[in-house]
Parts: sequence; C-alpha cells; structure tokens
Amino acid sequence: PTGTRNSKPEGYVTVTFRADDHGKLEGDKDEITYFVNPDVGIKLVELADVETATATQLAVPKTKPDANYVFDKWFESIGKTNPIKTDQEYEARFKSAKVTLTYNAGEGTGTVPETITVDYGTKVRLAPATGLTKADAKFIGWKIGEKTYQVGEEVPLTEKITTATAQWTKDAQIIEYDPVKDPTTRPDDSYVRVTFEADNGLGLTNQKAYYVKKNA
Repeated sequence: PTGTRNSKPEGYVTVTFRADDHGKLEGDKDEITYFVNPDVGIKLVELADVETATATQLAVPKTKPDANYVFDKWFESIGKTNPIKTDQEYEARFKSAKVTLTYNAGEGTGTVPETITVDYGTKVRLAPATGLTKADAKFIGWKIGEKTYQVGEEVPLTEKITTATAQWTKDAQIIEYDPVKDPTTRPDDSYVRVTFEADNGLGLTNQKAYYVKKNA
C-alpha cells in the first residue's frame, strides 16, 4: 500500500522514493511512499513500460526529468537482490542534458575542428579553421542558424546538436593600388604583382600596380 508515514500499518516498513530539484517521479510527484510487509519477501524491480510487477515485486517509479535534464541515477543504488526487510529511501538524481557542437567545412575541404560535447547552455568558443581551405576564397566565419560568427566568439549551446558551417568569400581576381601613394602588401602567394613603367622619354600620369590572381 501507499500513503503517508502516519498511516503505516503496524509491523510494516517504509520504502520512499523522491526526486531531486530537477525532475519528478511518475504521476508528476515529488515523493512516493510505500508500506511493505517485511515477511512477504517483496523485492524491488525496475520494469519496462509494458511490464507489470508481480505480487512479490515493488516497481521502482519511473522518472521524469525537467526540460534540458536527464535522469542520472538513484541514490542509494536500487537493491534488487534481497527482500525488503527495513525502511529504505531512494532519491532520483538528474543531471544536465548533453549538447554537441559539430563543424562542417561548407564549400571548403580539409579537416574540421573536433566535435565538442558539453552540458546544456554552456558557452563554447568557436575554433579556428586552420585545417580548411577553398581555392581562390577566404574563410570569413562559422554560420550557426542564420548568423555568422567569428573565430573565438562564444556561443551558448541550447540544441541537442548544433552545426557550425564554414563560410567563404571569393577572392578578387585583380587588386589595383598606387605603389607610391597607397603601397599595398601582396595578399598571399596566390597573387602576382603587375606594374607598368614608361620607356625613356615617356611618362605616366599616375603610377599603377596590380595584384592579379595566378591563372586568372
């Protein structure tokens, strides 16, 4: 039978199940108490949804975690071997659900950063894309949902699986600059420098130089 501690039949023992602050027990209850005849040989049992306890079994209540939590364990551990002879108390303990951040190369190739698994709501710092490349393009950030974040930005993880997809911008084929008034460093080795010089006796009104993509 179940009931309050004050209604326990004489000679019976009490078995109490309770939930911690992050969940409930079946029936949306914080605590369930059973009174057990210690002379019958009743044992605790954890049943699947379709199973039913026998006359000599006491089913451990199902647990119901709060949002973004999962059931962790019973404390003390459920003893299912020996018959119930004395008062017993068990607490259902819940822990934060785990969420995962994965990286996707998008249109790039190479090795993406490692997948990260953390507690729900944890802020993670987005990794650099050092293992990724895309021909004639530059990495400009990680897109999560509809927003693009920069490397090093912290993002709270609130979905079971979050994917950060690499975003790329196409390189300019030709970069014009004035080598005197506005000297510019070559962007990278994928560009070559092109300059124009006047023959003897001729002059150019403005000096111009260009960085041009190789094979453009």
